[in-house]
Amino acid sequence: MALAELLADDRRPGEGFWNETLVSSRLLEYDVWIRVHARKLAHSHGDAARALVGRVALLELVSPC
Repeated sequence: MALAELLADDRRPGEGFWNETLVSSRLLEYDVWIRVHARKLAHSHGDAARALVGRVALLELVSPC
């Protein structure tokens, strides 16, 4: 959903979705930047990508001890 929003895909969620408290693993941030760089969109979409990821609470993945 994050990439659909960032790239203005027709299948992106409605505005109400982004008003909710959103939580994801840090893999979301990794995936967004991998796709942005793969499409050579860092200059045109970099600020929007940072803003989008900044709206999501990111959780660290750690293995149980």
